[in-house]
Amino acid sequence: IEEVAVKHRIPLDSVIVKMSAEEAIEPLRKAITDAYPEVREAVERSLETVRKGEKVLIIGVGNTSGVGNDATGVKTAEEFAAATEREIQKKQKGKK
Repeated sequence: IEEVAVKHRIPLDSVIVKMSAEEAIEPLRKAITDAYPEVREAVERSLETVRKGEKVLIIGVGNTSGVGNDATGVKTAEEFAAATEREIQKKQKGKK
């Protein structure tokens, strides 16, 4: 993507939610779903520079396994992440 963008002088911007390799293959954590409002605001700020008539392509890259493509799917993923977080907290309390 970057090579083509540079070659054709296409401006790029990115918003990243960083996670470790281990986190990427584990069940979705609440910290990731909690990042959504901040990520959305960052994308919206980036879109403020777009002029009328210009085209924008927003691409989500990464681990979105199990997250649907609509509001219901997002809500389901958030509920799953919250339940997963509760289970992790229980296990951590049991280890102490």
